[in-house]
Amino acid sequence: MPELTSFSDVLSGSRVVVKDHLCSRFRASRSSCALCIASCPKGAISLDGQVLTLDSNACNSCGVCHSICPNGAFEIKGFDDSWYSARIAEKAPDSSFRFSCAFGARDAHLLVPCLSRLTEALVLEPLARGFGAVEILCPDCTACDFGGAEGHRKAVLERASLFARMVGLDSGRILLRETPFVPTPSTLVSDPPVSRRALFGILGRDVLASARTAVSPQEAGDLLTDGEKFRKGIEKKEESAKRVHLRSLLRSFSQRDSIQVGSQGGFLWDLAVSSRCLGCNVCEQLCPTSAIVREEDEKTFRLVFSPDRCTACGICVDSYLPRAIRPKETLDLSLLAGDGTIELFSSSKQKCVLCRIDFLGDQEGLCNLCKTTNRKRETFAKKWLGKGTCDAASE
Repeated sequence: MPELTSFSDVLSGSRVVVKDHLCSRFRASRSSCALCIASCPKGAISLDGQVLTLDSNACNSCGVCHSICPNGAFEIKGFDDSWYSARIAEKAPDSSFRFSCAFGARDAHLLVPCLSRLTEALVLEPLARGFGAVEILCPDCTACDFGGAEGHRKAVLERASLFARMVGLDSGRILLRETPFVPTPSTLVSDPPVSRRALFGILGRDVLASARTAVSPQEAGDLLTDGEKFRKGIEKKEESAKRVHLRSLLRSFSQRDSIQVGSQGGFLWDLAVSSRCLGCNVCEQLCPTSAIVREEDEKTFRLVFSPDRCTACGICVDSYLPRAIRPKETLDLSLLAGDGTIELFSSSKQKCVLCRIDFLGDQEGLCNLCKTTNRKRETFAKKWLGKGTCDAASE
């Protein structure tokens, strides 16, 4: 049973917390990701510029945003994947493990607010713990206030089936079954009653927390400009808890077969980098999970890729103007269970004879910026010399 940890939990109905630094729209202005906005059944998520805003009054904590976000930018306080994983672990292995939703089968082993809240790891976990099959007991979603994300639920089950095949399990052990719709939602989990002493203790902690914020508003970010908030945000690197959970689960199986799938619509990419790479480090800085890392010394530049960390968020592709990074058309899903790295790009380094800044290439001379500057100067000089002084000056 989750414990009450702040006074706001007593008053607020929403348990969703947004981690801006993991949001693709926050990290990259060129990103067009809107998965959470499109899937939220209550329309509680919107954009304020490039920053996600959550209407806590409209949010019902269904958890669809948590499941659909590739980077894990949404956290469900008290009911994250580890909480559900612990509930699965409490059940003794049987012929099948049954999931259902708040309006579904009351005899299911585990109820979630919405079946689109499920992740691939949660679907696979009962199989890893010895259950013979996993049944998803689904009522009519068109009659449900949480409806609207059925496409995501279908994609999660399809990927879970692929992962089951990858680790040597029969994908037919993951079953989707219809169940009657129950108009009155079940109480999923009740918070423990709060005593007067506990309530005042919680209030006291909140007062102290507010006092600390008042003493040091700069640390809390109250005085930061938008630019400073962005710079501090992209400095944060954090793996998605969903990805860590799934990777750990897949690695618990001894068998990992190669499963080739298309990159489109996936949540993992295998990347390729062309010779147009300038070594500017934009991809490494903006990647929220450190899937791309730069390694260099005095003579060599390398880009190294960790596929198991990649969420296919697209930031590296959308943000890099030379278009040197692209996802390969197909990938091997077993990359997700590995722990190795892939060298995407390697080049020798030279020092520009003019600006003395390092640039990539085998030939000594000028960097691209100085070459461009020189071309502009030469063009202007030719234009100036090719005309009379008065004609050139009039332009």
